Amino acid sequence: MRNRFQAGYALAEVLLATVVVSISVVELSKALSNLNRVAIVASAVTKAGNQADMLMQKIMSERFDENIYNNYSLDLDGINDHVVANGYKGISGKNARTVELWFRVDNDNLGSAPYGLVYWGEEDYCRRWRIELQGSSGSLYPSVDLNNASVRPSSTNIITDESWHHIAVTAESTGRSSDVQIYFDGELLDTVTSDPNWCIDYNTGNLADVTIGAGYGAWSGGSYRYFGGQIKEVRIWNYVRTDDDIRASYEGSKISNPASNSSLVLYYKMDESKGDLVFDKSGNCAHGRLVGGVDWLVEGWTQNLGAESEVGVDDYDDVDDFHLDSIVDTAFTGLGSRVMVKYVSVNPETWVISNASEGVLTNYKQVTVKVGLPGVPDSVRLDAIMAADVSQYGDITIFPYGE
Repeated sequence: MRNRFQAGYALAEVLLATVVVSISVVELSKALSNLNRVAIVASAVTKAGNQADMLMQKIMSERFDENIYNNYSLDLDGINDHVVANGYKGISGKNARTVELWFRVDNDNLGSAPYGLVYWGEEDYCRRWRIELQGSSGSLYPSVDLNNASVRPSSTNIITDESWHHIAVTAESTGRSSDVQIYFDGELLDTVTSDPNWCIDYNTGNLADVTIGAGYGAWSGGSYRYFGGQIKEVRIWNYVRTDDDIRASYEGSKISNPASNSSLVLYYKMDESKGDLVFDKSGNCAHGRLVGGVDWLVEGWTQNLGAESEVGVDDYDDVDDFHLDSIVDTAFTGLGSRVMVKYVSVNPETWVISNASEGVLTNYKQVTVKVGLPGVPDSVRLDAIMAADVSQYGDITIFPYGE
């Protein structure tokens, strides 16, 4: 009896051990499953983080606003307002050059007497370099006055409104007036030379400082022809820019690190918004002095965030085009992204961020990118602040999806 009892006891112990082992295997299986799930989630977080970072970099490479070139400018009264680049004489002789700027004419000045946009040189035969607007039957057209000869479009009905326009003038190093070209809103104009027997060859002088918003002329009794309207983004280059370069400028291309670009000899963004100086962003530092009580003009940003006429991410040209866009990475991760953009208020000293009041347009936009994680209600979230003049990048954090 005792042996059978002992044998039965042993059998019970074995059965109990088997149950314990089975339970242990189940727990181990759950643990391994949890570890596997953790590994999958960790991998997904990594992929989602990389996706959020790449998308954020693309967004932050765009302009702050589609109206970035319609925001800051100098407002000139057409009476005596102008800017003088103290000590900078421009590009002299027959040296190659390109001059670009944006301007908007006050409606009262359409078709009025000629007035200067950019001027330098000397008041002697073929020694002047003046880019100006001439009037003709209620409209305006751009012209390059060399003194005793000028280069102008074959059609004079060019400017008939008070919208923003872009003008660029290029001149080859040949010094021949026939090689001077005028671009208007990114397109090359057909030009003719008045008095073609004069100034076949020009040789720009170096007496006058570069002047913006006026054009001195001895022919007018030594007076200035003052521009009435707004000017911004004045750029002078020491080479001939290509058609594509000028088209890109018209389309709003930025200049990367202008101070280190040796070909850019003057760059007035005119975005200071206050003060009596215009800072030269080129390496020459030929800062301009405001003369005549020039006013700064600051206009508004886009009111309605989101894409306008753009079709797809590749067409987006400013930050808020991405607002409320859902983007799926079909090439690599298969994960979906959600982008949100809003105006915020930022303390520029502490970078403390707060929501802007409804309807208030500030100089700061917060960009949020969320990438959902598969199988869980969480997402990887990346926040960044873009300012009208500087960007502040954010950190990757995990937040509940939809927060």
